[in-house]
Amino acid sequence: MKEEKRKIKLQKIPTKLLNGEHVQNRTLEMWLTKDEFKTIEEMWDEQKEFREDLIESKPEEIVKYQKRFNKAEFSYNKGNNYSLKKNHITAKSDIRDADNQFESLLEYLEEILNANFSLYKWFDRDISFESGYQPNINPVGMPRTISSSEYNFKYNNINILTTNQVKQQVVELALRSIDVHQNNSELTTKQKEIVTVSKKHALNLNTLLDNYVHRWQRWTTAGLGNITLNICDLTQKIPHDGGILASYLLKSLCLSSCPDNQTE
Repeated sequence: MKEEKRKIKLQKIPTKLLNGEHVQNRTLEMWLTKDEFKTIEEMWDEQKEFREDLIESKPEEIVKYQKRFNKAEFSYNKGNNYSLKKNHITAKSDIRDADNQFESLLEYLEEILNANFSLYKWFDRDISFESGYQPNINPVGMPRTISSSEYNFKYNNINILTTNQVKQQVVELALRSIDVHQNNSELTTKQKEIVTVSKKHALNLNTLLDNYVHRWQRWTTAGLGNITLNICDLTQKIPHDGGILASYLLKSLCLSSCPDNQTE
């Protein structure tokens, strides 16, 4: 019951963290085990080390490109908004200005990539400057830069996590641990039930065997060998649990007296 209550409380937390809500440490400490809660601190310390020692910062050229892209995109969106308000003159002016900025940005992009081939990795798509394959000069067509987190995960195999993401991972691991424990408990209960049922069948089977063996011995001694038909019939009535062994024992007792084994 205690584990079930803990599971119910923990199940509400990942969604909150995913939505950017703050979940206090005292709440986590209440429903996580000591080791699980300690894992949050350890993972966050590891993340801070990544940021200090391993993270490759954006090159200056990429930072400059991103700023110019954002400025051109702002002009483009402003022109679209004016167009929706039927202010077509201002809209055309802003969109024309955005087109000029994107065209100049495309020239800058070609310049920095020709100078430093490694900068290609900082963009979200393959880039070609061949005629007919150049990027379109608009917010959708122009390459976007990727974040430092994306870059380091993709090329340095470093997964940069926020505090919420660290907490979320630990809580989800705790929930899986509870599920495994509950499944093992249920399996143990089922195994006990099977053993109990098997013992019951075994006791009943022993009683039946003893009864029929004694009857068979008495009847055979009295010259009533054909009464062993009852023993052969019994092999069809024994439950499947242990039925193979029981059938073997009974047929051994029958010897050649059963009709199927008799010879003319």
